[in-house]
Amino acid sequence: MPNDLTKQALEEISRELQIIEELGNDDDTAIRRIKIRSVFASIEALTSAIMATTLPTVTHIALTDPQAARDPKSFLEICALSDMSYSINDKGGIKIESVRAQLRNRVLFALSMLAKANGVTLEAKQVEGWQEFLSATKIRDRITHPSDINDLAVSKEDYETVVSALQWVIRCNHRACGGSKF
Repeated sequence: MPNDLTKQALEEISRELQIIEELGNDDDTAIRRIKIRSVFASIEALTSAIMATTLPTVTHIALTDPQAARDPKSFLEICALSDMSYSINDKGGIKIESVRAQLRNRVLFALSMLAKANGVTLEAKQVEGWQEFLSATKIRDRITHPSDINDLAVSKEDYETVVSALQWVIRCNHRACGGSKF
């Protein structure tokens, strides 16, 4: 169950996407760049929300399922859902850090944990839209870190690819929650 902050954040992101979509003017590459950045902000927010809301269930499973309790992977899943990683410092002590993972890996992990929490099998890479998600991340990377002026050009097809990527995330989220195909 999402906490109040998560619900509020998702409502704000949803509101933002609605405003962005109402901007229209798909003939303007700057508007398309703004829309793409907003779509990816929403994917990041949804991923964080999935992880935050899945954490209690995955923790409960790890503590109550004897097989999961013996599996060190369960502890690491809880750490990753909590955005905790570690390193050993030069004094031999533990330093807690944020998990460093590419967006695509973070999204796949969040969806996998959501499916696990709901007792669902999900092969996210097999769901329609995975290739568009990969292409969309390349588009996002190109416009976020341009190496020349041409990298800032965003075609209508680029934007449609990004929309398809968002649809893939939503579709996978729906299936990980036990929903049927759509």
